[in-house]
Amino acid sequence: MTKNFAHRGFSGNYPENTMLAFRKAVEAGADGIELDVQLTSDGIPVIFHDEQVDRTTNGSGYVRDHSLEALRALDASFRFTGQYGINPVPTLREYFTYIQDTPIVTNIELKTGVFEYHGIEEKVWAMIQEFGLEEKVIISSFNHFSILRMRALAPDLKYGLLSETWLINAGKYCHEVGVSCYHPFFRNLTPEVVHELKQYGIQINTYTVNTEEDVRDLASRGIDILIGNYPDLTGWVINSIYARCRNPLSARPAPFRAARFSYSHSSGSNVPPLCPYILSGRFRIRLSMPDAETQPLIPLRFFVLRHQFPLKSAQTRKRL
Repeated sequence: MTKNFAHRGFSGNYPENTMLAFRKAVEAGADGIELDVQLTSDGIPVIFHDEQVDRTTNGSGYVRDHSLEALRALDASFRFTGQYGINPVPTLREYFTYIQDTPIVTNIELKTGVFEYHGIEEKVWAMIQEFGLEEKVIISSFNHFSILRMRALAPDLKYGLLSETWLINAGKYCHEVGVSCYHPFFRNLTPEVVHELKQYGIQINTYTVNTEEDVRDLASRGIDILIGNYPDLTGWVINSIYARCRNPLSARPAPFRAARFSYSHSSGSNVPPLCPYILSGRFRIRLSMPDAETQPLIPLRFFVLRHQFPLKSAQTRKRL
C-alpha cells in the first residue's frame, strides 16, 4: 500500500520544518515525515531546508554561520507569521524526542548538496542509535557521496538517492550504488522509468505530490511513498482507493449490496481482480488487476458477468 509522508511536516497549512508542522502531520494521520538536517556553527544538527535562513525566518545569513542559540532566537513561522505564535528552529534531538514512541517513519534528508557539513553523517547516525530509531528512518540526499559515507558507518539503514533530473537507467544506478530507494521529482516518473526501477526492485519515494489527481495517479501505479505538503489530502485519497479495494460492495446503492458475481476475460485468466466495482447504472462493472510488470491498475475490457440479485419487491424488480 502506498505510504503518505508529510513534506517538511504539514507544510501546506503550518510553518515548514517546525515542531508544530510535525505534530500536525501526525494528527493528520501521516505514515511518515520528511525533513532536512544541517549543522549550526557549533556543530548541532538542526532541522532546516534552505542553506540561508532568509526565506522562512525573520533573520538573514547562512544556517552554518549561526550558533544554535542564535538560530533558536529566530521565528521560523515563514508565511504564517502571527498565526501560530513563535516557532523556533527545531533540533534533530528535539524531533527525535517527540517522535521516538510513535510509529512514524522519518525520511532524513542530509542537506549536503551545497555545503558538505563535515561530520554530519556521524552526528546523525549517533543520534539515530541513541534514540533506537534504526528501523524507522530513511536517509536521503542529493549528494550521493554523502549517502556513501553514511552507508559506510551504518550499512543496515535504508537509503534513498534524491534526484530532480531525468536520470537514465535510475534503477540500474541505484542497484549498482547499493541503495534500495530512489527519490525523484514525481513528474519524472514516466511508465518507462517506473518499469525500469521496479525491474531492479527499487522502492520509489517521490516528491512533492500535492493534488488529488496526482496522488490518485501515482498511488494507482504502485508508487511506494508519496511525499507532499498536505498529508490530510494524501491520506484521504490513498485510503479511499484501498478502502474501495478492501470492501468494494460497501459504497454501492442498496439494491446492489447482495450482488454476487464472477467474471472471465479474453485471456482466459481467472486471477482475481484487485478492485472490482460498479461504476454506475445496473450492470456496468469495471474489473481491474495489476499488470505483472509495471503494477498499474488496468481495465479488463472483456468479461462475462453472471448476476444474481435477491429481488424483494415489485418496486425493486422494476428498478432493475
